Amino acid sequence: MDPQRERLRQLLKDYYTKYYAELRRHLPKYAAASEQVPPFLRSHARIITISECADGYVITHRTNPVTVGDAAETFVMLADDWDRAVGDATGKDYDPYSDFDESEAPFAREVMSGEYAESTDFEMRDYVSNNKIVRRTAGAAREEAEVVLQEFFEQNPPVV
Repeated sequence: MDPQRERLRQLLKDYYTKYYAELRRHLPKYAAASEQVPPFLRSHARIITISECADGYVITHRTNPVTVGDAAETFVMLADDWDRAVGDATGKDYDPYSDFDESEAPFAREVMSGEYAESTDFEMRDYVSNNKIVRRTAGAAREEAEVVLQEFFEQNPPVV
């Protein structure tokens, strides 16, 4: 096994474990009811699929319905696209071996009640180049989780 790839995998697993632990810790400051929170910020268990590509990773976050009530993450590693660049594997406009770090988190909110709909395919997807993964430390995860919550609720306050 390639020690560099194993190191990057471990960095990603540590990062997301810390990121979601921090989200769960700070979330009560922002919203009391889960319907006031979009799925990608809720404090539930997730299956995090980490797909390796030649120049980075595609990380897909989904609700884990088997462990309802549990707030742990389950990691699934896929190495199907080792020979393809992230842009080629996903149709994203990334040049091979360039630096990229992007997230997408689709969500829908009912206008009158403010309730967020459950996601149909995935909660969040991250596209991260190998060069950017080394910046995804436990400390960065804690900082990012708090910033994401603060910025999200400033832009999308709960409906009272």
